[in-house]
Amino acid sequence: MESAGSKVLMQNGHNGRGCLPPVGRALESEYYPLSSQQQRLFFITKLAKDDPLLNLCFSLRLDGILDIVHFEKALNTVINRHSVLRTLIMMKDGIPVQRIVNNADIKLKILDFTEYPESLREFEADRVLSGEAKACFDVNSDVLLRLTLIKVSNTGSIFVINLHHLIADGISIQLFKEELIEAYNANARGEKNPLPEVELQYRDYALWQHELVNSNLLGNSREYWMKEFSGELPVLDLPADFARTPFQSYKGSRYRITLDNELKRKIETVSFKNKVLPFAAFLGAYYILLYKYSGQKDIIIGSIFNGRHNSQHLSGSIGFYANTVALRLDLSGNPSIKTILDNVQKKIYQVSDNQDYPLERIIQDINIKRDLSQPLLFQVMFNMQRTAVRNPKWEGLEEKEWKRIETGSAQYDLTMHVFDDIDTVSIEIEYCTDLFRKETIFRMAEHYKNILLKLVDDCSININQLDILSSGERSRLLEEYNNTYRDFPQDMCIHQLFEKQVKETPGNIAVVFEDAQVTYSELNSKSNCLAAVLRESGIKPDDAVALVIDRSIDMISGILGTLKAGGAYLPVDISLPVNRIKFMLEDSAARCILIQKRLLDKFQDLLLLFQDRTILVIEDIIYNQENAQNMENVNNPDDTAYIIYTSGSTGRPKGVALKHAGIANLKIFFEQSLGIGSKDRVVQFARTCFDASVWESFMSLLTGAALYIVPDDIVYSGRSFESFLNENGITVATLPPTYICILNSD
Repeated sequence: MESAGSKVLMQNGHNGRGCLPPVGRALESEYYPLSSQQQRLFFITKLAKDDPLLNLCFSLRLDGILDIVHFEKALNTVINRHSVLRTLIMMKDGIPVQRIVNNADIKLKILDFTEYPESLREFEADRVLSGEAKACFDVNSDVLLRLTLIKVSNTGSIFVINLHHLIADGISIQLFKEELIEAYNANARGEKNPLPEVELQYRDYALWQHELVNSNLLGNSREYWMKEFSGELPVLDLPADFARTPFQSYKGSRYRITLDNELKRKIETVSFKNKVLPFAAFLGAYYILLYKYSGQKDIIIGSIFNGRHNSQHLSGSIGFYANTVALRLDLSGNPSIKTILDNVQKKIYQVSDNQDYPLERIIQDINIKRDLSQPLLFQVMFNMQRTAVRNPKWEGLEEKEWKRIETGSAQYDLTMHVFDDIDTVSIEIEYCTDLFRKETIFRMAEHYKNILLKLVDDCSININQLDILSSGERSRLLEEYNNTYRDFPQDMCIHQLFEKQVKETPGNIAVVFEDAQVTYSELNSKSNCLAAVLRESGIKPDDAVALVIDRSIDMISGILGTLKAGGAYLPVDISLPVNRIKFMLEDSAARCILIQKRLLDKFQDLLLLFQDRTILVIEDIIYNQENAQNMENVNNPDDTAYIIYTSGSTGRPKGVALKHAGIANLKIFFEQSLGIGSKDRVVQFARTCFDASVWESFMSLLTGAALYIVPDDIVYSGRSFESFLNENGITVATLPPTYICILNSD
């Protein structure tokens, strides 16, 4: 494969050379410097230790009788031609260098499965392929090339080549294959080696680049990059399915779709009409995709240019010439697709002209703060490759399949690969599986395809008006997902739903607090006693009853008793300043104050201010079983059920009155969507003055579950709270995200 962008750029005179000296042959030496590309990959191998991230593993399936002697001889021919294939990476004076081994022991490993039952041969072959692709190289001691031949039948073979990225790139793989075919064919015909001499080796390029980078010849290019990456650098924040790990994850997978020939032709036509490369069209569509997903207007994408541009004599040389570059694009101002394509094309030319200044030096010069959780400078890549037209045939053999073997790795969050074949274009997304689910990537691929369809249809569309959704997705979002209708008891109030639950699960534990617990039947009786007294005191629908009660079973009794009486409960946080509580009582026009006996002294002065209201001590009422029967309902679902006051952080607290109907709706959600039932144990984490407590309480009390109230001292201790959850077998907890972060996941 070759970089489609770089090839066309070279044809158009944009080769970035300027007045640079030519690449010449290096003097013989025991050691040679690593190229800048190799230095970066060597650093990555240290971070991604024991990960096959940088393996380039391909399999070649051949039909016919393969002459192994000719094949091994052909392999040796190719290996001896390219010194980089016999390279060792080692440390010298604390610096990584490369050393060429003239007599490297690189042998073809032969596995013969022809004696296996036919049904097991392919299975064993696949197992070997997967194992080889995921087998790591020891870059400090290994020759970075492994060769395996699998015989699956007398007329069927699979050749596996695995190279470390430090010594090869995509073009190198294709060159290796082409030269192997020509050498094998010559051997099979009894002819001499037809391959021309390799004029420049990778070590020549590495030394030339080393001297170039350390000279003053790239000053203009350095200036360009310093300007390009001045100011605050954007970090792409895509909506991931999983939180980013503290250290970058290299676990990955790939997903591929194929575009039809008609779309490929239309993209080429639109590119020609707009005077841009197809490379720019596909890259521009990728920018739009990332903009649509992130909402960010300043985006940096990494890409691959072919580093062989500095000499035509490097075109037949194997090595890691792939030059990683960074393209920063501004998408502000709601530009049209055409404007984006024009800007991308200009950016490609600019970057091409300055690509000899290595990415590694750019990162060093702009002094990026290293973040071990993600790649430096950019988190996504784009790579467009055009299949080489030259594809020689094997003598006496038929090539059935040539493909890359998955390593289960990904170097970046996302890499968009575009494979431009003769008739079709394939889109392959390589993604980090610790960030994205495969379903997310499936949708992303379809969205990218939709952008390409819009691009060929009308380039004048502005990106904010560009719709990337399919008709099916639009229907799901607007119709299916919004079809949230559920049949629920619209004529019932909260306390009626509770009484219905009592009939279904009278003996179930309803509430637990410290060493005390009550069943549904007992809780119903306590609240009925309270309701009778409240109604007798004159409480009617929409009247507020203030509950000056701390966390306890009494609080739950107070809530249900108030609702049964017909009133609306107003939970009061006893830790609030007295003036705040006074305001709430006045503002809500509370008709009654229900208080715990132990709090009478604390709020004595406050209560004196409200002597015109009914003041009741809850313990004096709920243990009197004379009025323990359910009362006649006097409410309708539109009556106020409770009043919650805001914190007042932006000024005076505001009371919000909520109706019964909302909770009746929630009951169906708890049961049908969350699956809450009578076997669950729900934790009451929030204080009753917060709306979240309503969710917690009735999630439990309207479904037959047990409500476990957490004491304050346990809430304030993460470790104690963990023990509370485990010891009580809690199955449902609604917690603030910031609190979850301090908990031990184990």
